[in-house]
Amino acid sequence: MMNEGFYQLMFEKSNMPMSILEDGVFIKCNQALLDSLNLKSFDEILGKRPFELSPEFQPDGKSSVVKSIQYLDEAYYHGKEFEWLHIDGNKQERWFKIMLSHVPVKDKKQIVFAVWRDITEKRKAQDELTKQTEMTNMFFALTADLIDITNSEGRFIMINKAWEETLGYNREDLEGLTYQDLVHPDDMAGFEKAQKRLENYEPVKDYVVRLRHKDGSYRYVEWRSIRKGGLYYGADWDVTDKVIAEEKLRISEAKLQSLFLNMEEGVALHKMVYDDKGDASDYWIIDVNPAFYRHTGIKDKIKERVLASQFYHLKKAPFLKEYAEVVETGKPAIFTTFYPPLDKYFKISAFCPQKGYFATVFSDVTQQKKYEHIIYSEKERLKTTLQSIGDGVITTDAHGNISLMNSVAESLTGWKQKDAMGKPLAEVFHIINEKTRLRCIDPVEKVLKEGKTVELANHTAIISKNGVEKVIADTAAPIRDEKGNILGVVLVFRDVDEEKKREKEIIYMSFHDMLTGLHNRTYFEQKLKKLNKDGELPSSIIIGDVNGLKFTNDIFGHSEGDRVLKRISKILKNACSSKDILARWGGDEFIILLPGQDEKQAEQICLKIKEECQKRSDNTIKTSISLGRATRHNHREDFKHIIKAAEEMMYRHKLLESRSFRSSVISSLKKSLFERSNETEEHAERMARLCVEIGRSLGLSENELDDLSLLSMLHDIGKIAISDRILLKPGPLSEKEWVEMRKHSEIGYRIAQSTPELAQYADYILSHHERWDGAGYPQGLKEKEIGLFSRIIAIADAYDVMTNERVYSKAVSHEEAIEEIKRCSGTQFDPEIVEKFLQLYDKPKTAERTDK
Repeated sequence: MMNEGFYQLMFEKSNMPMSILEDGVFIKCNQALLDSLNLKSFDEILGKRPFELSPEFQPDGKSSVVKSIQYLDEAYYHGKEFEWLHIDGNKQERWFKIMLSHVPVKDKKQIVFAVWRDITEKRKAQDELTKQTEMTNMFFALTADLIDITNSEGRFIMINKAWEETLGYNREDLEGLTYQDLVHPDDMAGFEKAQKRLENYEPVKDYVVRLRHKDGSYRYVEWRSIRKGGLYYGADWDVTDKVIAEEKLRISEAKLQSLFLNMEEGVALHKMVYDDKGDASDYWIIDVNPAFYRHTGIKDKIKERVLASQFYHLKKAPFLKEYAEVVETGKPAIFTTFYPPLDKYFKISAFCPQKGYFATVFSDVTQQKKYEHIIYSEKERLKTTLQSIGDGVITTDAHGNISLMNSVAESLTGWKQKDAMGKPLAEVFHIINEKTRLRCIDPVEKVLKEGKTVELANHTAIISKNGVEKVIADTAAPIRDEKGNILGVVLVFRDVDEEKKREKEIIYMSFHDMLTGLHNRTYFEQKLKKLNKDGELPSSIIIGDVNGLKFTNDIFGHSEGDRVLKRISKILKNACSSKDILARWGGDEFIILLPGQDEKQAEQICLKIKEECQKRSDNTIKTSISLGRATRHNHREDFKHIIKAAEEMMYRHKLLESRSFRSSVISSLKKSLFERSNETEEHAERMARLCVEIGRSLGLSENELDDLSLLSMLHDIGKIAISDRILLKPGPLSEKEWVEMRKHSEIGYRIAQSTPELAQYADYILSHHERWDGAGYPQGLKEKEIGLFSRIIAIADAYDVMTNERVYSKAVSHEEAIEEIKRCSGTQFDPEIVEKFLQLYDKPKTAERTDK
């Protein structure tokens, strides 16, 4: 008798999946069951119930929980065998046939032994067979084809539902009948031939025959049949609609062929040609209609298909890119184009009737394009005219709705044309009387009503969309057709505000000086005419003449002179009250009328002006004006005499002040030169000593030595007009900066010429940078063409600059400077003067004394 260990081993090592359940819970299973369920460990099954490894519902729709409990209960009493769907460890469905047996134990526990047999593949095969059977039955029932089986005598033994739906026969109706009983008499001969082939086991395909309907009519069917043993299997397809459609198509194609041959437009059928890369390279012309030749003017008839490039004698077929896109996308294209070889415009419609082919329908639209061009040109001319004129233009239709606006109209109304199109004029053209503020009558409405041209009343203002108000003038006129019917209205209007502004500007310019903003002589004289008879008494006149304006213009330019005039006008304006009348009398003259003021008051104003001029002067440019005054005490005195008296006083003062002004100008120029350049007072003093000693050695008189001394201090006076950026630059000057720097000789010349006290030195100042060899500037003078004083200054200036430190260079020794002057003798410097200079200074002690 086998012991318990043997059975235990049999259970564990058996290839048959087995398990033991206690009270419906797995307590033991073998490896075979674990493998069948695709589980990796016993922990995945032990302690669980069967339904935990099953889907929620079994295929019969019942709950897996309920069924598992039911089957375990039945097994406790009399065993149980059943099929069960499990979900394995890979989440796959597995079918098992399970046999449950009750195992009696003493402690009354419900122990069930289960043997599992995997029937998954069997169930899949059964399910597939069931599915195939169902699909076959379904196909047999649902297919639109007439399915039938006939015996060896050709009699129907089976038909599907489609027979009844298509021909009206059911199985009982066709019992004992054959195909010959249903075939149309006219088709019988052909049918019998097909039947003979079938009897010889040759399949019949796509044979169209007419079969009689139960109601006596006939239907076209496409008969297909094969023979297998003693039975014939047929599948017929009702093609009645197809046959009828083909007949209609045949008739339609006949009509289209007639249309193709007789239509006015040219028609051509083409096939696209592709190269080795698959790109369209040409196309065949397959067929064309007679109109093709008529439109193109081509006389060579197309007898067989020909490549387009050959037919048109071109390297590339016409419109290849456009036609290729139609073929590739299947989308039709319509375009109008000019074809130079024929000198014609064509409207072409291209479409793709089938893959690889395209057809073109085209017509000659050359005349139409000419008319369009004429119309377009006229419209463009009108558009350009409307956009270029300075008036606003709006046109409306016969109902008063806007149809066009030019840019000026858009600006004045605040509406864009796209937004105003189709709107009533009154909604866009909002006009009022600027005085009464009442809305004006709609001019377009008035024109449409009266049928004649109307103009806006005076004081009409337009209020734009954004609230801007402008005074306008306008005219509205009817637009008529050739029969005189009103088609619409054209409204032309302009901004009168601009005209008023221009009028004010003209009036302002007529009575004001544009530079200073003061009233001009015309205004002043008109005021005097009004005041001459009954003006306020006493009244005084002050006339002023700006000192040195010509000098400032000549030296510093007219912009600086303008600045002086503006400064003077501001001083005069500040000295006057609102009651006084101030004007610019001439180029450098000003005049003031002081109503109700006597001599003393006029004198006080003159003193105030002088004080302000003194305060406003700078080191370079003096602000100075000579003044004269006179007072009118009764109406018998004419203002002309008062002005003349004031002018005489002004001229007397100018004579007295001129020398003082020029002296102050010279002092200011020297001071400005020392402040703004490297020319220090020490340099000027050294230059004076050097020049005087050289001049004395040359035998110059004392007067000449005095002139040379003054010239040595002012020879670089032109540098006051050179930019500080250049004068004080520590490094070398650029070529552009040198050009600017070299101008100081000419500027100094003009300064001297403008100042009587310096005029005699002007030529020396101009030529002090000339060279003995003619390579200097600005005139390129040479040798004794250069003035003596200029030649002396050139040597003295060079020596002093070399031996004293500057911003742009360090000082050299006396000996080095002497050597440099020797080197430049005969090229840069006069050799005779150099010889005198060396006699004086080519001695260390003398040089040391001079340096000190």
